[in-house]
Amino acid sequence: MAGSVIPIKNGFVYQAFYFWKKALEIFEEDSEVKSVSFELDEAKSFDDIVVEFKSEKYTSSRNIKKRFYQVKYHERSETTIKSSDLMLPKFINATSKSFLQKAKDIIEGSEDSIEIVLLNSWRLDQDDVLCELISNDDGGFNLSKLADGKSTKSKMGKVRNDWSNHLEISEEELFTLLKRIKIQEGKTLPALIDDLNVDLKKNKLKKIDEDFYRAAPYIPLIDDLHAKIKEGVTLDKQEMIEHFSRAKIFTQFTDNNFRNIRIRSFIDSNEEVQDNVNIYLDLSSYFIESRFCEYQVWNTQIKPEIRSFVLEQVEPTIEHSVYLEAHQSIAFTLGYYAHQKTQKYLYPIQKGFNAEIWEYSEGNMDFEKELDCQRAFVTDSEFVIINIDLMDRHLKDDIRVYLEEEFPDTEVDVVDIYPKVPEQRYVRDGNHCMKLALETSEILQSLPMAMKRKRWRLVFTAPNSFLVFLGQYSTQFGEIQLMEYDSDNFTYKKSILL
Repeated sequence: MAGSVIPIKNGFVYQAFYFWKKALEIFEEDSEVKSVSFELDEAKSFDDIVVEFKSEKYTSSRNIKKRFYQVKYHERSETTIKSSDLMLPKFINATSKSFLQKAKDIIEGSEDSIEIVLLNSWRLDQDDVLCELISNDDGGFNLSKLADGKSTKSKMGKVRNDWSNHLEISEEELFTLLKRIKIQEGKTLPALIDDLNVDLKKNKLKKIDEDFYRAAPYIPLIDDLHAKIKEGVTLDKQEMIEHFSRAKIFTQFTDNNFRNIRIRSFIDSNEEVQDNVNIYLDLSSYFIESRFCEYQVWNTQIKPEIRSFVLEQVEPTIEHSVYLEAHQSIAFTLGYYAHQKTQKYLYPIQKGFNAEIWEYSEGNMDFEKELDCQRAFVTDSEFVIINIDLMDRHLKDDIRVYLEEEFPDTEVDVVDIYPKVPEQRYVRDGNHCMKLALETSEILQSLPMAMKRKRWRLVFTAPNSFLVFLGQYSTQFGEIQLMEYDSDNFTYKKSILL
């Protein structure tokens, strides 16, 4: 009894893991996936996984809007797939219609341009003609090869004749149908778990224990969703985030082993360097007499030190936690030199009662727009001053006073960026912080070309974590003059020029 139940359970597990494998594609950068579904009525026999794209996607099947998967798992792998199997109902555990017949019905009946994929853990029979016809790249049919041989007695002619007669269509109609069908070899269950774990880790989701894979939280999540929505389940990106959050599937920060960075510029810090700090940059010697230094020192000494530190000591592809006791200009410059293309992964530690690493994952972000932007553009202005106030410190008003005092006769463009609903503790966590950095970057990239050509002066009231993240997305902005608040003289002064 138990022996007959295990294959059934593994078949469901296999289907569930493949569903999540396809579902996680929605979190990829520039993903074309709009939603992922299962058990949809419209998909009929191909409802194991349904992927809908945001717009028609060009594939070897031509343009498609949806891709329907039928996932078949077999406990034993010695059986292989032959061309004749596609005409046998029992091959797909059906009683009346074959795989080809079901594929024909759904392709002809769909209102969308679709593609059918048979994902099977059995391999193609190396001695059968089907092996010659299926592409190793995407599982599509090699129709040029199928067209070989004019006679029904030829190897390919017999296959064309058998399939056409089985479907009661012409050979021309058969070729049109086969353009929409793919047969792909599924991974073994252990290989699928390994592959899925890579995507789960990338999206900061709990990995699957290979020894206890049936206890993975992703399987009961499928059960729960299906029980609540019996006519079929469709998940878009936001819905997936909400379900993962409720199921508490996101990893804790302590699950990752970080290489620890500490950067210090404040001379009055009384915290000692901890034993677990791997690399340390001490810039406090530049600020012995004051919390502010001269413009030349910022750019001829401090900036080169930060650049060398990032280039020589921060390793690519390694995750680094960053403890910052430093000026905002230093935090921004650190991110600027560790920009996204360097593959140097920085996760600032946000200080507080429970200091935590502000990790992030795009898949865990809410992309509803939160920031407002006001622009005052003057054609003949000398520069643009950009105020980013995420802490409700009335930066907008302070900057106007600063401009009136320091540049009374100078035309200046002003850009104010701030939350629609401001709070002093607005930035909640790493995901929210990176989300706000990305949104700010989008706002800045959307400024008129006339503004982009001028030198920018950036002023902030924001956590240092935000400045690190924004710095990583700022290499395309052109010339940036960072500003620091001089608390001794109650004004703003230029610091690092990037």
